[in-house]
Amino acid sequence: MCLLLIISCGQEDKRLDESYQIVTFSESDFGEEIDLISRSISIENLSFPRKLLIVGDCLIISDSNPNYLIQLINPNDGSYLKKFGKYGAEPGNIKHIWDLQPGLDYKSFWVYSNSDKLLSEFKIKTLDSLSSNQYKQIDDFFLATDVVWTSEATFLTKLADHSDKFVEFTTQGKMKSKYGTWKHMGYDRYPNSIIASLHQGQLKSNIERSKFAFSCIHRNIIECLDWKTKKIISIRGSKNLVNKFRVDHSLGYPMFEPSNDSRYHYMDTFLGHEYIYAIYSGKQMLSSSSTGDFCNEVLIFDYNGNPKIKLNLDKPIFSFTIDEVNKKLFGIVYGINFELIEFDLKTLNIYEH
Repeated sequence: MCLLLIISCGQEDKRLDESYQIVTFSESDFGEEIDLISRSISIENLSFPRKLLIVGDCLIISDSNPNYLIQLINPNDGSYLKKFGKYGAEPGNIKHIWDLQPGLDYKSFWVYSNSDKLLSEFKIKTLDSLSSNQYKQIDDFFLATDVVWTSEATFLTKLADHSDKFVEFTTQGKMKSKYGTWKHMGYDRYPNSIIASLHQGQLKSNIERSKFAFSCIHRNIIECLDWKTKKIISIRGSKNLVNKFRVDHSLGYPMFEPSNDSRYHYMDTFLGHEYIYAIYSGKQMLSSSSTGDFCNEVLIFDYNGNPKIKLNLDKPIFSFTIDEVNKKLFGIVYGINFELIEFDLKTLNIYEH
C-alpha cells in the first residue's frame, strides 16, 4: 500500500449519511497561531510518567514505577500530596495503567489497564491507596481495547475486531449499542482488525460525558461522537496522510505492521467543555521514539470540526492534559530525565467569554 497524500484546499463538509459528517481543513483555516514557552515543574519521584489528569485542584500522574504508580501533586508548585495504587494482582491492586479518566462524581478517578482488562476506581479524599471499586472485562466486553464511562451502568468502547467504531456495553459485559462503522474510512477490503489498527488512538470523553472521541496515530483524523445526537464528525486535514503498512499473516491471523518510515500523527487528545485539544507530531516514529522528539503542536477545534487555534510548543511532549479552570496545559517531556512542564493558556481568545 502506498502513502496517500491529498492536499486540502480549505474547509469542506461531506456527509456520507445522516449520522456521519466529514469536515476537512487546511493550515490557513486556523484563526490564530501562538508560540508558547514552557515552565518546568520539579517532581521528585518521576521515573517513567505516562498519563496526566486534572481532578479538582489536583494533578494526577501515572507512572511505570511500581512504587509510584499514581501520584497526586499540587499543580501550582509540584508539591507531593499523596500516592495511589499498590502493584499486584490481588483485589484492589493494579499492575498496568493505560489511561486515566475522571470519576462520575468529580471526587474520584478511574485507571484503565488494557492488558489486564481492568478498570479501577480511586477516591481522592480516602486514605486508602487501594482501588475502592474494580470492573473486570468479561465475555464480548473482553475484546475492548479502550473503555470510558457513559453512565453509572454503561461503558463506551473500541473493539479490536468489530465492524463498528464505538460500541456500548453494560457493566455486566453485555453489548448494548453500536455507533459508526469502519466502512466510512475507505479500507473495506481489509479485515476489521486491520482497519481498527490503522485507526488506533485512545478513546476519550469530556467530563460531562456528552462527547467521545479518538485521534489516530497512523492518520491525521479525529473521530468525535456526540452522545446526544449520536452523530459522528470526522475531522480530517490539513493533509490526508496515511502511514504505509502491510498485513502480516505469519502467526496464522492478520496483523497490522506499519512501515519503518511511518510517522506519528495525533498522539493524545483532551476533550474540553467546548473544544477538542489534540497534540500533533508528523515526525518519524523510529527517530521520535529514540530521541523523545514527539509533538510540538497543539491543534484546537470546536465540536463542529472548525479549527480555532494552533499552538507551537517550545518543548516536545507525548502526553498532556488541560486545566480549563486555571487555563493551563500540562505535558510530559520524554527523555533520560522525564520532565513535567506547563504552559499558560490565559491569553487564548477562546477563554475570553
